[in-house]
Amino acid sequence: MILITRPLKEARILKSLLTEKGYSSHIFSLSRSMQIQSTIKIKKNYVTLLTSMRATEIFLKSKYISKRQPIMVIGAKSFKQLHTAGFNNVLHCAKDSNAMIGFIEKKLIDIYKKKNYKGIEYCSGYQINQNFFKKLKQYNIPVKRTVLYKMNFKKSFNTITKKLIEKNTIKVCVLYSQENANKFLELVKKEKLENHCKSIIFLTLSKDISTILKASGFDKVKNARQPNQGSLINMLAKIVM
Repeated sequence: MILITRPLKEARILKSLLTEKGYSSHIFSLSRSMQIQSTIKIKKNYVTLLTSMRATEIFLKSKYISKRQPIMVIGAKSFKQLHTAGFNNVLHCAKDSNAMIGFIEKKLIDIYKKKNYKGIEYCSGYQINQNFFKKLKQYNIPVKRTVLYKMNFKKSFNTITKKLIEKNTIKVCVLYSQENANKFLELVKKEKLENHCKSIIFLTLSKDISTILKASGFDKVKNARQPNQGSLINMLAKIVM
């Protein structure tokens, strides 16, 4: 059985996809999102940086953002949503944070000077990839953070999930973010389930997430080749063959 830890809406979509492929799965949503700002006031002449689907969805809800707003976005799905909504000044769509840093270093600095932009407005959740943020600030471009949402995390496993782990029914656990990996490990430690989890294969969306698990002593850790759900499901097929 596969343990899905995503927020409920996304978890149900993934469960449906896994069921179609013949996989049995169980949902235990580690977190749920809560929007912090009801409206967004984008800083004038700043390039908007969107690094998650959740930030993109909140951004798109605002009625007062010009369709010509310069945007940098991570993720093909987020880009597609922006394009469908009519935003026609997406400077770059990167597959992951490393690729985005590469674009900023090689291309954005020149664009920034030519267009007389004033900086980057990083629209994100309360928790962010600190390594990415540190790299983002190393260039001579002002960076402003705008927090759009926060994640509320579960404080314990529910009874069903705990029993499934204790009985070694969970064979694979999928983790989509560094936050979820850290919170999952916290709950495992709190419930004293470390030994039961040693046999679980952890499948993550990126190497950075996998590193967190390996640092905590788990060696059955795999990550998708590309940071997207399709790549993760492809990796899952190889694991359970």
